[in-house]
Amino acid sequence: MKKPEVLIVGAGIAGPALAYWLSQNGYRPTVVEHARQLRSGGSAIVVKGPAIPVAERMGILPQLRELATRNRSLTLLDPDGRRILQLPLTSDKAPTVEVTRADPVRGAPPVGADRGRVLVRRHGHRSRPE
Repeated sequence: MKKPEVLIVGAGIAGPALAYWLSQNGYRPTVVEHARQLRSGGSAIVVKGPAIPVAERMGILPQLRELATRNRSLTLLDPDGRRILQLPLTSDKAPTVEVTRADPVRGAPPVGADRGRVLVRRHGHRSRPE
């Protein structure tokens, strides 16, 4: 029997993750992205709380830990460079893995890319499977 096909729009964080889980449940996903390349800048990707066991079940937790920033705190400075505030980013009670957006983009195809197709727009032309 042919697997049902699903089109997912957006190859950010959620699109490839959805593709992974759909592929695990008998679907053939295709992820399309309008941008010319996957985004490598912006806020960090933080995996914590209930996302830790999900990343573990997906088999990506070891890779995320390898790419982790290992930032322990965030320090705010005044214009003269004096510390105003320091906030902890991790806790022994709540494991957290933080990676920059660029690391997963450089380091590996999007999650789920091996279980379906990821199409990224190329210079205004029709996309090719990656």
